[in-house]
Amino acid sequence: MNNTPRCIRQLNVDFNSEFALRLARPDDSLCAEVSCPCGNDIVCVLGYYVNSDAANGKQIFVGPLGMKCSTCSLESEIMDPEVHGYNGEIGSNTTMRGSGPRRTWHCPTCKNEWVRIAVVFSYQVEVDDVMSKRPEDYFDVFQLFAECYRCNGVSTVSLFDCT
Repeated sequence: MNNTPRCIRQLNVDFNSEFALRLARPDDSLCAEVSCPCGNDIVCVLGYYVNSDAANGKQIFVGPLGMKCSTCSLESEIMDPEVHGYNGEIGSNTTMRGSGPRRTWHCPTCKNEWVRIAVVFSYQVEVDDVMSKRPEDYFDVFQLFAECYRCNGVSTVSLFDCT
């Protein structure tokens, strides 16, 4: 699979960056570094902190996910679980979605907000006739990773099961 999922088509997408290759997964996944359309790769990630029973009451970071560029201040969308991924494409509702003003994600090690990001899309769903026209949009797992510009730590920002 080499088509870019529609949720990140408006961003700069690099499947061959050092960061993306470092995070690369098995053949049933697609990994890319994403950055601002202006070309700058230093961004802050925007989303929502919610308490999760699945995470023993700990806060997790959920979508709709966006990013804000450190150079041009443009806010761009990354992924909305309500409309992207397998469930989003078939119109199935998601239970983990924030609302209201988004908050900035911070590095868990040094609390810095400026990062570069990569996304991983995983595909284990069997493709039917409807999906065959855009199989890249029917991912069943979405992961967002951040590499901190201050401490260089790599963290999982968000993980969505989209089925």
